[in-house]
Amino acid sequence: MANAVYIVVPGAAQGGRIGLVKYGEKGYYQTDFDNAPVALEIVESVVKQFNENLGVPEEVVEAMHSGSMFGWHVPAAQAAHDYFKPVCVGRNDGIIEIKRFATLAEGEAEISRLESIDPDGIHAGEYYIDAPEEMVNPVAQWKAAAQAQPHVTITEAEAPNSRLARLKELNQFVMGWAATNLKGQQEFKDQALRIIDSLIAAEQE
Repeated sequence: MANAVYIVVPGAAQGGRIGLVKYGEKGYYQTDFDNAPVALEIVESVVKQFNENLGVPEEVVEAMHSGSMFGWHVPAAQAAHDYFKPVCVGRNDGIIEIKRFATLAEGEAEISRLESIDPDGIHAGEYYIDAPEEMVNPVAQWKAAAQAQPHVTITEAEAPNSRLARLKELNQFVMGWAATNLKGQQEFKDQALRIIDSLIAAEQE
């Protein structure tokens, strides 16, 4: 599910306590997940699990909730903008309004469009694109993903060129690679990590 999170609807009665918020839209969509007479704490736990399954950080969920309630211009919604539309396109002189895009390709296409309609190319080359390093640099991309969900840690006591250290590096690479390039293929990642874990265990015996 793209650009959406689940929320606990404030003050709602049983049957209407779980809502769906979509990025950039005001209000929420009612869901039918709250179909059991359970305590609010259980509902909150279910919503948290839903969002974890989507891979959306808690601070982004809170920002989505704020944006849907108070408007997407409020500072409290900024984390949602940064997460769902992290690529910014603008002009150095600040004349045009900054636009946000979900992918680097969309941002680059917008710059090409702006320069194509620029009269006589007066401002060609003055448009800029701002994006997180992990989107611009593929190596930084998988490293950031691995650091965000580390599975094992290489200690200073382990020789940097040892087989064990290399296995642990491979483990981190798989975590990052799977998170960035193989989303949805959890089975592949789990199988790869099981193999690597067995190699690490054998090396430590």
